[in-house]
Amino acid sequence: MPSFIHFYLIIIAQAKIACGKLDEGQAILEGVPATLPADVPGANIITLTLAYGHLHLAQGWPEALFAGLEEQVRPFRKAGFDSLLADEHWLRGRAALALGQFEAARAALVEARVTAEAQEERAVLWQILATLSELEHACDDTAADSSLRDQAWAVVDDIAAHASELQGAFLSQPAVAQLLGESWRS
Repeated sequence: MPSFIHFYLIIIAQAKIACGKLDEGQAILEGVPATLPADVPGANIITLTLAYGHLHLAQGWPEALFAGLEEQVRPFRKAGFDSLLADEHWLRGRAALALGQFEAARAALVEARVTAEAQEERAVLWQILATLSELEHACDDTAADSSLRDQAWAVVDDIAAHASELQGAFLSQPAVAQLLGESWRS
């Protein structure tokens, strides 16, 4: 349906970004505004802004995420839109971690986890747990790192067990494959 084409394009762009095809992902994202409905509901802006957040992180520009995310999303959050809130906090945490701001990363990731658990968003919960594990690894807390990695794996296993015919596609996603393929850190 024409009124939902932007969601499809954003998903394709995010898949390209996840696979390292950043120029293709960016080109698709740049075309999305032309597909948005005239009234531009908040969920559209939030989805597009978060997709750009993924792009900025993949491009190695975590600092770009903060300004764009704040400016674009704040009015919709104040109006009560909670669409993709856990994803937003997770991206903030990832950006702060990439910048070496461990306490800011921890605060954002804990908020992301609480939100994802409250909204039962397992698709982002495993990613939050994996990023918390990375944070604990960076802070040399091997016990917390190991525990969080186990929790992330448990969520991935549960999703895969219930994915039936989509199981292979889920498990072969670059981020999932990376989590499952990593050996235990020493």
